[in-house]
Amino acid sequence: MPGKPQPVGPDQHGMVADPPCAACGRQSAHVELVAPGDLPAQWAEWDARRRATYEELHDAGRWRFIYDGPAAGSGDGHDIGEAEAAVITAAFTPPVSTTTPDFTTTPGSAGRAATSHTAGSTGT
Repeated sequence: MPGKPQPVGPDQHGMVADPPCAACGRQSAHVELVAPGDLPAQWAEWDARRRATYEELHDAGRWRFIYDGPAAGSGDGHDIGEAEAAVITAAFTPPVSTTTPDFTTTPGSAGRAATSHTAGSTGT
């Protein structure tokens, strides 16, 4: 069903998303969900030290969320539960919006997207 989060469970596979920048079209981030028992998509390109660190710190029975983007990154990722994996999967399940948010800098709203109000709305 469109817009409804898809279930994530033991029979689900991970996902990789490399969304483009809305302004220039180049890759803007790398988002990856590694399913329990799987390895990251670029595992073959990792050196032995990075692989060993990943194996030491990752619980192979849990989902792993890896993010690298303009503001931050999670390195080799962190373990998450099924519920969080489902939310992330839903966020990257089409249709995905590529509209540019309207960020305002009014007092108390710095860094948050502005809320759009319809006619007759009080804004509260």
